[in-house]
Amino acid sequence: MARPKAEDYDLRRETIIEAAAYLIAKYGFFGASMSEIAKTCGMSKPALYHYFMAKEDVLFAVMEDHVVELVDISKSVALSHLPPEDKLARLCRNFMVCYVGAKARHKVLLNELGNLKPADNDVIVAQQRQILHHVFEILVELEPSLRGREDLKTPAAMLVMGMLNWTHTWFDADGDVSSDDFAEMVTGLVLKGLGSLTS
Repeated sequence: MARPKAEDYDLRRETIIEAAAYLIAKYGFFGASMSEIAKTCGMSKPALYHYFMAKEDVLFAVMEDHVVELVDISKSVALSHLPPEDKLARLCRNFMVCYVGAKARHKVLLNELGNLKPADNDVIVAQQRQILHHVFEILVELEPSLRGREDLKTPAAMLVMGMLNWTHTWFDADGDVSSDDFAEMVTGLVLKGLGSLTS
């Protein structure tokens, strides 16, 4: 008979993911051990294996939780009935809120993809492609000349994502520029120069 889940199973699992995100972001995948993750969570290493069979499984959980949130953000904005300019503004703003609240998870997503199991890597990459698809759909609404330009789909979407993705390396939520301010800066820059892509 399978061992039943503890009442606090989901909470403990989330605690493990949060600790792993912090440690992997700080020390890298190979520098963060399962023993250290267990210690940070106040549990034994054998107890940790009740939640995750291998460190690669923890890594996948860290990434998937984060990237699924990003997919949800991009999809909900792309499918909303807002004017396209407002869609872009909301997309940038909501991404920044997510990034500021999940710096460790975002750093792990950007830096440790190559350490996933191949099948898990495929899952994360597919989700990242969904994000790019939703971002591009918003850009097409803003600049109709992009429609049908599959050759520009990834480059155009990454122009936006590139400005936002790496904010974890420098952005200070308590600094002179707020996350909303920075989102407005990105939105303004895109709106004023997007048409140059197809001219």
